[in-house]
Amino acid sequence: MTPVPPVRDSLRLAALPARFRLAIGAFLVGILCFYGLAQLKVITTVGTGTEIPGPEAILWRYHGNPSKTKLHLALDPSLPETDPRRMIGWLGDDDAERTTNRTKVLGWVERGASESEWSTLAPVFAKCTPCHSAKAEGTGTRPDLPFDRYVDVLPVTRGDDGMSFTELTTTSHNHLFGFMVGALLVSLLFGLTRWRGRLVPILMLGAFGGGILDVAAWWGTKFWGSPFHLLVFAGGASFGICLSAMAALTLDELLLKGRLGSLLEKPLARLRLARRDD
Repeated sequence: MTPVPPVRDSLRLAALPARFRLAIGAFLVGILCFYGLAQLKVITTVGTGTEIPGPEAILWRYHGNPSKTKLHLALDPSLPETDPRRMIGWLGDDDAERTTNRTKVLGWVERGASESEWSTLAPVFAKCTPCHSAKAEGTGTRPDLPFDRYVDVLPVTRGDDGMSFTELTTTSHNHLFGFMVGALLVSLLFGLTRWRGRLVPILMLGAFGGGILDVAAWWGTKFWGSPFHLLVFAGGASFGICLSAMAALTLDELLLKGRLGSLLEKPLARLRLARRDD
């Protein structure tokens, strides 16, 4: 029986025709841009809009913030006037009246929103009933969120319970699929480079494992809160660093013939020698 010849490890990205290298390079640049835009989206939707969100913001995003209600958000004077959630402008005819009524409403909420005080708050909420009433009609009205009675207002006085299960399920489904497809495609391309040794499985497993850990930590944070929100950072960092590193090293081999990668080979070689000596 004739032995099966060994499979030659001859397929290399650098040896591909120019048209294939161009397509692969464009794809990898797009992946890096996609990941950068994803971080921008996190900043604008979870953070303050200008800063990377910290652990507390992540915890509130998924688990909720019991000390902040929907009324706290709607009456936050720092919200831009173009933000549709901004409702403080409806609390009075001038800044002084709006500030006074805001203090009354939030003070009542923070004291427990007792029904015994409703009679003093009802005139303030009456300013909102042109839109927030079961009888309201027209564009922009919210008959589904009336403020006519105490029982109607009570739900918005409760603490924020974080992302809904429907939104979390949808987000998890979409992100996990994207993480896995991105990790798979970039890993396959990176596997066709000259890089070998422990670096390859570390980066590949870091991308796949980081994406899975990230999504799993969302659910852990939703159900149990701290410290699972810290794993969101760990998973996201692992996925982002490993995916970006594989994409960058692959691009380096495609476009620069490995010039940047050669700078890493010397410290990696010294590290391997140090381990052998130990």
